Amino acid sequence: MEFYKYLIPEESIDVRIDNVATLRKIEGKLRETFTKNNYNEVLMPSFDYVELYTQIGCDIPSSNMFRFVDSKGKNVALRYDFTIPLARLYATKYHDTTSRFCYFGKVYRKEKVHKGRSSELFQAGVELINEPGVRGEQEILAMLQETVSNIPLNDILIEFGSAAFLDRLFEITDDDARLQEILKYRSVSQLKEFIKEHDFDEKFSRLLLKLPSAIGGTKMLDEICELVDDKILLDTLIDLKCLIINLEGTYNYQFDLGMVPEIDYYTGLMIKGYTKNAAKPIITGGRYDKLLPKFDADVSAVGFCCHLNYVLEALAMEENND
Repeated sequence: MEFYKYLIPEESIDVRIDNVATLRKIEGKLRETFTKNNYNEVLMPSFDYVELYTQIGCDIPSSNMFRFVDSKGKNVALRYDFTIPLARLYATKYHDTTSRFCYFGKVYRKEKVHKGRSSELFQAGVELINEPGVRGEQEILAMLQETVSNIPLNDILIEFGSAAFLDRLFEITDDDARLQEILKYRSVSQLKEFIKEHDFDEKFSRLLLKLPSAIGGTKMLDEICELVDDKILLDTLIDLKCLIINLEGTYNYQFDLGMVPEIDYYTGLMIKGYTKNAAKPIITGGRYDKLLPKFDADVSAVGFCCHLNYVLEALAMEENND
C-alpha cells in the first residue's frame, strides 16, 4: 500500500495544475467556434460494447481497447473513438437530415509500454453528416482553418491526403494489405521488393517509388500526375488539388500522397495537422462515406478531431524554448 498510494498508472494522465487553465481556455475557444457555426455539442457514452468497434469493418483491434465484462457478462470497452458512436447516434435519431455535431471529451487507447504516451486522451472535434461532395468538404476545411487560428501554436502545418487515391492504388496492385503496410512505414527498400514481385509497367513502378516521399506543394502534385495513366487515380489527384487551392484564406499546408489512415473508415480527403514540438499529429480527420451505411444510413460524412494532449505538449515545449 505504501508503494502504490503515491503512484499513478502509466496509462493515465499525470494531472498538472499549471496546464488545466490552458486546456480549458483552448476548449472554450474551440467550443465558441464550433457553436457559432451551428455545430451542436453532444455528450457521448463513456462505455460501449466492444463489438461496436470490432464488427463494423474499421480494423480496430480489441487489444487496443480497455475492456471489461459487465454484470450481464457482456464485453464492454471504454470509449475508443467519437466518430463511430456519433455515426450510430445519427443513424438512430437523425436519419436523412443534415447534421452538425461537435464533441469534447476523452478517449482511451492502449499505447505500447514504455513509449511515454498516455492512454487517456483529450479530444475536441466536429462531424458534418449528410452534406455530400465538395460542399461538405469546403465547410469542414473552413472550420479547420478557423480552428487552427484558435490553437495558440506558432508552426501548425496541415497535410492533405486522399484515401480514394490509395484505394485505387490498392485495387490496381491487388495487394492492399502489404502496400498499405509499406507506405505506413515509408519503406523504399520494401517497396522496391514489392515492385519486383509484380508485373507493373515502368511508369506505374515509378509512381509507386515516388509515394513514400510524395510530400510537398502543387508542383509535387503536378509531377505525380505526370506519372498517372489511370483515369480514376488522376481524377482523385485533380479533385484534391482543386479542393485545396480554391480554399478561401491561407493555410500552411502541403500534400502527402503516401498518407495512410490510422483507422480504416476514410474514403476521400484525409487531414493531418502537425507541429514540430509534438510527436504525433495534433489534428486528424477526413471524409468517411462508408461508415454511416454500416448503420443502415446511406449518407456521407466528413469531420476532424483536435488531439488536445499533443497540443498541450507542444505548447509546453514552445514555452521551454523561449
